[in-house]
Amino acid sequence: MQQKSRQFGLFTLDLERLCLRGPAGEAELRPKSFEVLRYLTEHAGRVVSKEEVVAAIWPDVIVTDDSLIRCISEVRRAIGDESQNIIKTIPRRGYLFDVPVSASHDLTEAGRRESVQPDSPGSASITPADGPSIAVLPFVNLGGDSEDDYFSHGITEDIITELSRFSELSVIARHSSFHSRRPVPPRRPTLGSQPPASASNSD
Repeated sequence: MQQKSRQFGLFTLDLERLCLRGPAGEAELRPKSFEVLRYLTEHAGRVVSKEEVVAAIWPDVIVTDDSLIRCISEVRRAIGDESQNIIKTIPRRGYLFDVPVSASHDLTEAGRRESVQPDSPGSASITPADGPSIAVLPFVNLGGDSEDDYFSHGITEDIITELSRFSELSVIARHSSFHSRRPVPPRRPTLGSQPPASASNSD
């Protein structure tokens, strides 16, 4: 299964949109700085040498250490790591991404199987390739005001994000789980929802 995003602390590294999101919104990163952060999060908990990072990010270009140092500095500013508690410089060895990183996975075409059940027209069954999997269906806005739909969708996305922090779970991507939802019939007035008719005074 392909990784959709990686989470560390209050930040999300979106591997589909190629951006970094934090508490203040999307953080600005140059493409090479993003790739450096991607590589460090991929190898979190392990010291990677400067030569290893340079070879991975600039495979066909000869660059100096200054290019990598600028990228590291930009990444640290973007994630508020001025004290270097997240990306640690290990003297004469390299860098260490020293916070837990969790990944959110999306199902690849090889691992995704969506089929329409004969007894439930229009509904989709999503079967993961292997391992425990969970899909969060969208909350339904029962208020009737379409302008409030963003709120119910936001709750669903927050739950998906939090569940994706558990590495033992495979969380179905938002667009796949939203596809599997069933239409909800409109609400009917309940008994007593209408005010009683006033009785006329015949006196």
